[in-house]
Amino acid sequence: MKIVLILLTLGLMPMHSCTTSHKMADNQKPSGHYRLYTYPDKTPKKKFDSKRFKRVAFISSNDFKGQVYPEITPINNRFKEQRLLKVGGVANMKAYIDIFRDRYGDEMVYVDAGSFLDIKKNHAQTIFMYKYLGVDVASLGLNEFKIDTPSSLTHIDYLSSLTKDIPFDLVNANLFNLVKAQQVVLPGSKETVIKEFNGLKIGFVGILTRDLAKKIPDKKINGLYIQNPLKNIVSQATKLRRNGANIIVMLANEGLDCTSRQAHSMNLSEDKVNFDPLDSGHCKTYESDFYELLKELPQGTVDLAITSGGNSKVANIVQDLPVVQNRGKGQFLSWVELYYDTKYQTIVPQMTKLFQPVMLCQNFLKNSQDCFKEGSIDNSELIPAKFFGKEIKVQDLPRSIPRLE
Repeated sequence: MKIVLILLTLGLMPMHSCTTSHKMADNQKPSGHYRLYTYPDKTPKKKFDSKRFKRVAFISSNDFKGQVYPEITPINNRFKEQRLLKVGGVANMKAYIDIFRDRYGDEMVYVDAGSFLDIKKNHAQTIFMYKYLGVDVASLGLNEFKIDTPSSLTHIDYLSSLTKDIPFDLVNANLFNLVKAQQVVLPGSKETVIKEFNGLKIGFVGILTRDLAKKIPDKKINGLYIQNPLKNIVSQATKLRRNGANIIVMLANEGLDCTSRQAHSMNLSEDKVNFDPLDSGHCKTYESDFYELLKELPQGTVDLAITSGGNSKVANIVQDLPVVQNRGKGQFLSWVELYYDTKYQTIVPQMTKLFQPVMLCQNFLKNSQDCFKEGSIDNSELIPAKFFGKEIKVQDLPRSIPRLE
């Protein structure tokens, strides 16, 4: 306790500045939210000393699972009009990502934390779609190890056939082939990668947790070994720093559940939960490989964790590390701003911004200005969705898309 007081007195205790819409945070109640995970209004850009600080905005997806098309819900009314509420889908994701890019320019990075393939179909097509979306870096998740494999190929050989011409950087650092006694580095992938955004070098490393092996059929994991993720991330992060990385991002296949406890305690559905990013006490940490990894990870090893596999909305500081994740299926994007001090050459935790995940509405229910559809929505009026004051305009998918299976 004395140490904590001394650190606070000296101003050395790590602090994070996090944000959410006031109206969103103020509406956490059983009757529902106003603008649930949407940002329709034009918002002023944050002012900061751009001569000293450099900003990087990380926009991320996870658990896409091959959901190329939107989820469509018909809305009935007494006139029997054809009215459809649409959420997610690649074309809609592209519209939101383009607005993010217009807002941030070369400060923006688009990252995917894995499980982007559907287990049964559309594997090559999904990879094509990720090129269309402009993914900068992605990692492997559970679905990539569970996909159906042609009988003539081993799982790794089939995965290799998909990644050999992959149009974005794919990272995975701790998968080992016991038969060949060597690291598994798929064609088109790397253990780590450094990319430059806004004059900063961003290092990315993809990590698999040991728990992953329990969820994969034996025939797909035979001969493969997941190496100690803690030792691996420390080793790879050290190499990235030596190679000039200013910021290091960890992509992990396992996340946290930071939603269900709070939903239960407040008698809310999980979709209605908003939370304070500084309060991670409601995150489930019991028997979580990922949480154990964060507990043991030396402070400052990485600067941001983007995860998949949790089916939970996460925008929390956990063990002093910003962690983000959303419920996936192409219906959300996570959003973080990091600020780098060029004078002291370090991330400034006090300036970090964690936002609630963005729900990708193609249109809004007029009375709520969101596309959340719990309960009856019959006779609800639909209006065009807006994001940062811009109307969502969905374009047709490119004609050159490979035939969907």
